[in-house]
Amino acid sequence: MLLIRFEDYKQNITKELIRTYQFLGLDTGVVSNRLDGIVSQEIKNQGKLKKKVEPMLENTERLLSEFYQPFITRLSGLLEDNKFLWKDLKAGT
Repeated sequence: MLLIRFEDYKQNITKELIRTYQFLGLDTGVVSNRLDGIVSQEIKNQGKLKKKVEPMLENTERLLSEFYQPFITRLSGLLEDNKFLWKDLKAGT
């Protein structure tokens, strides 16, 4: 199973697409000429409504983080990949 975080995809589309092709067993050399066209496309999901919503209350964010933390920790352990702890995003990067 291949899981891709949207944050990683958005940061380096080419890398994630190559990883996906490799996972599927496709020849990345054949598709590399198509990657430029795919990578240059505008991201459709820009979160346009996000601008209209006020920031989450700190207390709400804390409660949600505490609630989901055991599930996030378990997911990261099952995948053996600490990036699924999303610590890089909690730090504001």
